Amino acid sequence: ALGKHRLYAREAGEQRRMVARMVAHPGYDPSTKDNDIMLLQLLAPAAVSDRVRPIPVASCLPRPGTTCVTSGWGATTSPE
Repeated sequence: ALGKHRLYAREAGEQRRMVARMVAHPGYDPSTKDNDIMLLQLLAPAAVSDRVRPIPVASCLPRPGTTCVTSGWGATTSPE
């Protein structure tokens, strides 16, 4: 679902889409959850709204070690 702020509640403005393809991070470790991020290709495009919008495409690759921002529900730390 896109445009959600609360995981377990239906919300006005949320959009549900089927997923055509999932691409896991190649360094994902299921035991530690390190690199627990996945790209999803949707079957149908999302509708741009006040809750759903595209992010700008980067003009260059970030340097290794650069802090980045992601969005989702899940663990925010690893066992290290």
